[in-house]
Amino acid sequence: MQNIDEKSYLWLEPGDILIQRSNTIDYVGTSAIYTGDFREFMYPDLMMKIQVLEEKATSEFITYALSNIKNCEYFKNNATGTAGNMPKINQKIVMNTPILLPPVAEQKEIVRQIQSFFKAADTIEQQYQETKTNLDLLNQSILAKAFRGELVPQNPNDEPASILLERIRAEREKLQQQTKAAKKSKGKTTKPRSKKAPQQPEEAIQLELPGMEE
Repeated sequence: MQNIDEKSYLWLEPGDILIQRSNTIDYVGTSAIYTGDFREFMYPDLMMKIQVLEEKATSEFITYALSNIKNCEYFKNNATGTAGNMPKINQKIVMNTPILLPPVAEQKEIVRQIQSFFKAADTIEQQYQETKTNLDLLNQSILAKAFRGELVPQNPNDEPASILLERIRAEREKLQQQTKAAKKSKGKTTKPRSKKAPQQPEEAIQLELPGMEE
């Protein structure tokens, strides 16, 4: 393995912003913050690295700004590439990304509110999944009680649902057998229709009129 100089620009440091410079059209320009240790990893060729000046910006704010809808469209519209290849953006496109840069204190407050909204959304999603699971279990329990006749007070003289269903099934089978038997019986008792005898042609009758004799 080739030794890499410790001062190489390829090493990543906590807070560095990585941008996908080549990807599908929907993901080109996607950014994320590196949170690993100093000089533990190096960034690959398909990415670009941004380091912010702490007195002017925070990595979190710049990452959120790069990820907003308008800037995602900006990357899509300015990406280059031929048909069949992944679109690409270059350093110039990234440097010209339109970002409004408020004071650092305001940036930190914006980041705090965004992260608070994300946390609330995660909580709501978790509550939704838990509620959905409970509803599914409740529906199964209600159906089970319905089949056992436990939803409303029952008349002790009423037969259980299982016996009623079995009786309905037996009646249905009996009716099907009777229908089949009736069809077979009809086929045996039906007489074939007699063919009509062909009608004999009437003989010609010669009329004899007075005065017409030969």
